[in-house]
Amino acid sequence: AAEIRLKINDFTQITADVDKVFLCPGGGGVATLTAGDGSSKFRSQFDNVSTAQQLADLINMDARKGKNPTLFNPSFEFEDVTEADGTITANVHHEFMASANSDYGGGQIKISSMRRGDAGENATYACTSPGVTFTGATDTSKTVTSSTATTIVLDDVGSLAPYGIINIGATYGYYQSITGTTLNGVTDLVGDISAAATNGATLHQKKFKIDYVGTTTGDEGRLRDWWADYDMGIIYFNNSYPYFSWNAVKCSYVYGERYVEKAIEDICTKLVAMDLILSDDRSVLLPEGTQNVDLGSKYQLFKAQVAETLPRYTEVMTVL
Repeated sequence: AAEIRLKINDFTQITADVDKVFLCPGGGGVATLTAGDGSSKFRSQFDNVSTAQQLADLINMDARKGKNPTLFNPSFEFEDVTEADGTITANVHHEFMASANSDYGGGQIKISSMRRGDAGENATYACTSPGVTFTGATDTSKTVTSSTATTIVLDDVGSLAPYGIINIGATYGYYQSITGTTLNGVTDLVGDISAAATNGATLHQKKFKIDYVGTTTGDEGRLRDWWADYDMGIIYFNNSYPYFSWNAVKCSYVYGERYVEKAIEDICTKLVAMDLILSDDRSVLLPEGTQNVDLGSKYQLFKAQVAETLPRYTEVMTVL
């Protein structure tokens, strides 16, 4: 998936109710994530690590942290069979997924587009705080030649997204289409970007990028840290090619909303563990141990626990 990696260098430079992070999936609208207190914002308090986690929780609409959904503006809808009218209004967690403070280090966030393959490379990002830096993105700069209240004319539009976020200095905005070398439908996010778009001014855009690890072709790059085989329904993970990480399990659940009940998560985890215990693949190396429960007993224990919990979540249809 296309991604961008952010680093919280200094959380004290993120001002509550002033600084913002902007995300655009490549069309539809722009999501604004504001620093501050409350369930609709991310707290820039305590340290860089806590701030990074807060931002990731807001992007993911983490129910365990009580975060509210963040709408795009303007809003847009897409199909969803679980809704009564078959559509749902898009929130930022439908288009982006964030991972914080994991393998990338403390205070760092990986934001991935949910758009498949190189479609996600039209996603754009911006942040108003100097305390946040980015890597792993396409950083494009263009020179302004003229502007009106709703258009900006550039010397060249190569590498720009067809719809996306831009900034000129400390002013931020977005455009909705490109005709020739003209950005149309320019709308302010912070400040008056049309006024800042004077002749000779430098316009910037940061686009998400797929990390192909040594190649620039293809749209299902299998040398990244994960890739999906949609036909088989399998997600494969690796660390740093060609070195794969054995004895590690990462689970992904996709069914309706992002979050499931803790009991269902526990069942899924145990089913995965049971499958691994029975596997004879050389990539699964589980030692018997000398003091712990043997693998056979562990399997039977997990099986009994799943059998006890699973029935209450099984749908039953009675036909009379």
